Amino acid sequence: MPRPTPTIDALFPDWVLTVTSTIDATPDDLLPQELLSVARAVRKRQCEFATGRVRARALLARLGFPDAAVPVGPDRSPVWPEGVVGSISHTSDLCVVAVARQSQTGSLGIDVEPEGPLDDETLSGICTARELEGLGRLSEAGRGLAARRLFSAKESVFKCQYPVTGAMPDFRDVEIEFDRASDAFEAISVTAAGACLPPICGRWLNRDAWVFTSAMLR
Repeated sequence: MPRPTPTIDALFPDWVLTVTSTIDATPDDLLPQELLSVARAVRKRQCEFATGRVRARALLARLGFPDAAVPVGPDRSPVWPEGVVGSISHTSDLCVVAVARQSQTGSLGIDVEPEGPLDDETLSGICTARELEGLGRLSEAGRGLAARRLFSAKESVFKCQYPVTGAMPDFRDVEIEFDRASDAFEAISVTAAGACLPPICGRWLNRDAWVFTSAMLR
């Protein structure tokens, strides 16, 4: 029997529609405008892309946009119907999608990562000195999950800010401050390059060996 996918409704307010899915679509499920974006990609990538688009279109239909294509723009980000904001993330095994009306939030971001530690080279590329110091105070077991959560939170934050700013700040331009009493966090700009970011807050979940994060304009 197929294993159920984790529920991530708690990441967002109830007016944001979300879904999780295994990678189960094929290029045949894509609309013509969408297929153009991955026509030359390997089949594995096509199936990952197709799963995100199929699930996104199902959520858009619930918002009143039946059969709306979600192609890729020149910057490789999803092009949503006018009046909609959304975000898609996937690993090789799992896909997550979130959509909402733009009248309710100016932008949002979502990310999924497999639970597990990050190597030192990756950590040094995504963490500020302060964040590395904080991770170093944790036990080895706790450090792995905390590092993955930090990486995912920054992914969600950058996905959220990009449609608003068009900027591509470095991971170390922003620090993530987690609320120890809850599953919430806030993105804090720590460099001049990060100063362009709007105020962004988010939430995180750890479910079934996956780390999920969300970000929204505050």
